[in-house]
Amino acid sequence: MIHEITTINQLKNTISQIFPSLTKGVIYLHGDLGSGKTTFVSLFLKQFGLQEQVSSPSYTLINEYTIDNIHILHADLYRLSSPDELIYLDVDEWEQRADTIFIEWPEKGLGYIPQPKFSITLTFNGKQRLLEWTNNVRL
Repeated sequence: MIHEITTINQLKNTISQIFPSLTKGVIYLHGDLGSGKTTFVSLFLKQFGLQEQVSSPSYTLINEYTIDNIHILHADLYRLSSPDELIYLDVDEWEQRADTIFIEWPEKGLGYIPQPKFSITLTFNGKQRLLEWTNNVRL
C-alpha cells in the first residue's frame, strides 16, 4: 500500500491507520538519508504513548524504549562497515529482547538481522514523501 505524504499531520494519520499492524514484529525501514525513517519511528512511538524524546540511533546504532511493558528496539545500521559487527550488538538476542524492532538500513545487516514482518519504504521527490508498506509474512 502506498500513501502520499505532504505534511507531518498526514504522516501521523498514516501511522494511525497502520499502527495496529506494526505493534509486534520486525519492521525494515528503507529510504535515502533524510527521507523520514527516524521521524516515522518517532511518531510511531508517540502514537504508542512514549513521552520521552526520540533520537536517531545513527551513532549509538541501537536505541531501546519501554512503553507499558512493551519493549521496542530501534536500530540504524547506516554506519556499519560489515554485517559481522552486528555480532557485537547481540543481534541474535534482539527478538528475545524486544516486542517491536525497527531496523533502518536493513540491507547492511542481511544474513544477521531477523526477517521482517513488514517493510516500509520512504521516498522523497522534492514535494512530497511516499510511504509504501509491505506485509512480508510468508504463509
